[in-house]
Amino acid sequence: MLFSPIGPSQSSSLVIPASHEEQLWSIFLRDVDPLTKVIHWPVVDQLRERKISANPTPTCFDALLASIYACAIVPLGEVECQTMFGHGRAVLIEHYHAATRKALFELDFLHSLDLMLVQALALLLTSIHQLSEPSLCWSILGLVIRKAQTIGLHRDGTSLGLPLYECEIRRRVWWYLVTLDMRVSELAGAANPIISQPWDTNFPTNINDQDLHPDIDYLTPATDGLTDMSFCLFQYEAVRLVRSAYLAASPEFMLRNSPRMLLSIEQINVFRRTVEDRFLRFCDPVIPVHFMLNSFARLTLCKMQAFVQEIRPKERKPQQSSLSDSGSKLSYGLRMLEYDQLLHSNQSVHGFRWFIYAQFPWGALIWLLQSMLTKNWGAREDNTWHHIETLYQRYPELYDEDRGLHRLVNTLVLRVWWLRQALRKGAVLRSKVEPTPHFITELLSKPYIRSDQVAPLETRETVPNEGAHGAAPSTSEATIMEQLDDWDQLLFMPTASLESNFDFSAWLT
Repeated sequence: MLFSPIGPSQSSSLVIPASHEEQLWSIFLRDVDPLTKVIHWPVVDQLRERKISANPTPTCFDALLASIYACAIVPLGEVECQTMFGHGRAVLIEHYHAATRKALFELDFLHSLDLMLVQALALLLTSIHQLSEPSLCWSILGLVIRKAQTIGLHRDGTSLGLPLYECEIRRRVWWYLVTLDMRVSELAGAANPIISQPWDTNFPTNINDQDLHPDIDYLTPATDGLTDMSFCLFQYEAVRLVRSAYLAASPEFMLRNSPRMLLSIEQINVFRRTVEDRFLRFCDPVIPVHFMLNSFARLTLCKMQAFVQEIRPKERKPQQSSLSDSGSKLSYGLRMLEYDQLLHSNQSVHGFRWFIYAQFPWGALIWLLQSMLTKNWGAREDNTWHHIETLYQRYPELYDEDRGLHRLVNTLVLRVWWLRQALRKGAVLRSKVEPTPHFITELLSKPYIRSDQVAPLETRETVPNEGAHGAAPSTSEATIMEQLDDWDQLLFMPTASLESNFDFSAWLT
């Protein structure tokens, strides 16, 4: 746990050679810093060179360095960690987490007003983002944002009379925390992230890191082309658009609805033109971070357009939804998953996989799965099912981790799989025998998956056991659709974590 007491552990006895930390610093600069920009790496690098490692008293910079090294391990796999450092990935991450916590507590970070500690906390949260329950990360992030507000990061430094360099670093930290809070709030199914609160902090300036230094007294933003800040600035533009919807609505409305409900097609078109003009027309797909920017921009625009045109409730009853609506939803959802697959297929962005997974379009997947719960199963649904199967090949985390969001997705996948098997009992598909997919077998072997989820309530006792589980017995299409509703109560085990109390319906918007 992030703020657990520091005690003896396997990681606390590790001795990390300086050469290994040099490697971690290089990995951080290559795979983490381009997508976060929480620090100004040239100045941090100078501080690293002057650091006296023999000093036994932790400093703010020690906390920052430890959090940087923890982030650098996140892009690495288990084999890479063992090969490069001789230790497992989990042990290395815990070692630097423990070092960060130790420095934070000894420096009394709750009462400190040092910006470097907020930077360390932001990076520490980045490194645990995929390692802990989103509800826990969301709670801790709330503390970090309050700490950021305590030192005034929600106010632009120019209004406080601060030096220009300090203004820039404060802007970077604040906007990264805002973006992280928006994402973690979605993952935790929580409403009202920090974007609903007032602040006046400007965007960081669109310049390269080498053009920024502590003695600078004038900043000239880049007028043509991309810079080191461009990827992050695209994300901030998207946050600003969604925030505009929050600020335009009453608090009572926003308690019950997503801010995207207020976005219009015209607003999204303006955003699209801004993104095209400021970023996408300069992207060179050979440059990894440019490829990331282009892909994530397209994915984000697709998600916004899908919401405005398809997800936003229409003035009609649910039973009046047409088959064309379902097809359009599948089309949008598939497009978002295809962007994710495109990112995975490009080896040049392999080091950014941690970020790709952190930004995975869960809403598109849930939307797809719910759209597939239809008796009108055909070639389109079969194609979608193929994408779901390959998704589990890209993300083994989906069934390796017992997390609330994964339980929701895995349960929906099992519902779709059972429906598909039941419908294949029809006359047209009777001759096509298909073995149980490996990922379904894996899902059914997990302790948090109840075996009675593979069949509807009336037929659970008659489900044959073919290997792990076989197809459910044939039943009428009307019975299938009626009994699908019974699964709503089975989304989570009774012993599920507290995260199951969060509202995952937010992912449908």
